[in-house]
Amino acid sequence: FEAGSMSQAAAQTKKLAGNEAFKARDYETAVARYSEAIDLYDGDHTFFSNRAMALMALERYEEAAADGKRCMEINPGFMKGFHRHASALVKLGRFAEAVRTCEIGLTTHKGNADLAAVLDEARAALAAEAHAAKAGMSRAELLKTQGNDLFKAARFEDAIPKYTEALEACESLSSDVAVAILNNRAACNQQLSNFGAVVDDTTVVLESQPRNIKALLRRALAFEGLERYRAALNDVRQVLMVDPKHPVGNQLQHRLGQTVSTLKSLRPTH
Repeated sequence: FEAGSMSQAAAQTKKLAGNEAFKARDYETAVARYSEAIDLYDGDHTFFSNRAMALMALERYEEAAADGKRCMEINPGFMKGFHRHASALVKLGRFAEAVRTCEIGLTTHKGNADLAAVLDEARAALAAEAHAAKAGMSRAELLKTQGNDLFKAARFEDAIPKYTEALEACESLSSDVAVAILNNRAACNQQLSNFGAVVDDTTVVLESQPRNIKALLRRALAFEGLERYRAALNDVRQVLMVDPKHPVGNQLQHRLGQTVSTLKSLRPTH
């Protein structure tokens, strides 16, 4: 008994270390400490709940769902177990299972706002899937539409992972759907001034569609943001070869041309 008590005490120490790492946003270390706590004593539901939360932060949703489930099994009266399990299932696109988990949790925790919010999200996603199936939309197209809605609401940081999810559902990065998703994710990153990410996504688009005006313009603007003016000017010239009267392209070419000329004049002559 005494050895068991010592193991539990040591496990609690590991859990506290995990909590500190989580607060510091060091999620890998948090997972490691919670795992050590579980190795010492696997009968404490909070160890699994906390590890699930850290795994969610690392986007390791399969493992988070499993930990949420184990938490529910150890202590069915602990609401967070249901919440962790259902939240992970939603991220995995397993909406029907998430609905069932929330409904079971809400029988014990009536009116819990957190569980109710996940239930609403899961039900809405199920309804959207059913609508998409009727309309003949693929999963990638459905997720793209959800990303577009977030973009329109100026929720760019939420739209980016949704577009990423949509991209993962595409069979090929050169398909029309994938190209649209890449362009849209680039637009989000442009709004957030993540110019490197804009260049990455638009470059993938241009590998399969070298005359894609949206991608060329976005990359040009990103290059400008990165102060790579010659590269930006080259992309704008490509735009104007496709559409010589493009208003934004012409404005951008004029601005970049002036910038390049100014930089040339500032160079020391020997």
